[in-house]
Amino acid sequence: MFKKHLSYLEQLQANNTREWFHENKNKETYDFLRKELLEITAWLIDFLDQYTFLDDLNPRKCIFRINRDARFSKNKDPYKTNFGIEIAP
Repeated sequence: MFKKHLSYLEQLQANNTREWFHENKNKETYDFLRKELLEITAWLIDFLDQYTFLDDLNPRKCIFRINRDARFSKNKDPYKTNFGIEIAP
């Protein structure tokens, strides 16, 4: 299920530059994978809503952005090499 996501993240890790991200449809691939992640997050929220109060939770607010804040970091790579989700009431 996440084979495409892992493959993309491996490519991003090997080519972690803005130029690579915006060329050869890599940005479009990321947008497609993010959309799939949004659908999975929405499903998880619906599933977990049986046990907690998550009905007003927006899936878009649960997914971490791909851009890194490298201002004070020794690692100056512009993008994270993982997808992150936080689901909390």
